[in-house]
Amino acid sequence: MRPIDMKRLDEEVAVVLDIYNEAWSDNWGYVPFTDDEVAHGAKSLKPVVKPYRTYICEYDGEPVAFMLTIPDVNHKISDLNGNLFPFGIFKLAYRMLNGKENRCRVPLMGVRKKFQKGPLGAAMSMWMIDVSRQHVEKRGAYWGELGWILEDNDGMRSILEEIGCVVYKTYRVYEKPIS
Repeated sequence: MRPIDMKRLDEEVAVVLDIYNEAWSDNWGYVPFTDDEVAHGAKSLKPVVKPYRTYICEYDGEPVAFMLTIPDVNHKISDLNGNLFPFGIFKLAYRMLNGKENRCRVPLMGVRKKFQKGPLGAAMSMWMIDVSRQHVEKRGAYWGELGWILEDNDGMRSILEEIGCVVYKTYRVYEKPIS
């Protein structure tokens, strides 16, 4: 396991999104990232991506898993009542730059398909979660969201239960023909 290399961010983001595209390809509603989205993602994520909370696992020199942890921006803007202007933007900038990361989220994580159902994939996931947790706790984090886990993703759900996570939200998607 290694932290993301910020000097090669464009290449690293391409690796991460390649793993993501493979890992998530069988999930309901999945749409792969395009090359333009990869380029845009690298540019827009640069301010929040930090090596101490973004990891890539390699197996025999091949990148096979990743995890991205970011500050919970929703928590940082909750008292702004949706108003970034005229002064809310300064409050947000201060909160993002003061170094305190009291709440974090894991919006993206993936393991290549050939490792998903085996002990090595589970070990990589646990390892990334634990190392990231240790680093963000040192910076003051007391809460983390490892969300968007599909209901039928038994492997990931059991990993999260093992480390003490609890389900606190459930999203449902319903379909009904309109014609």
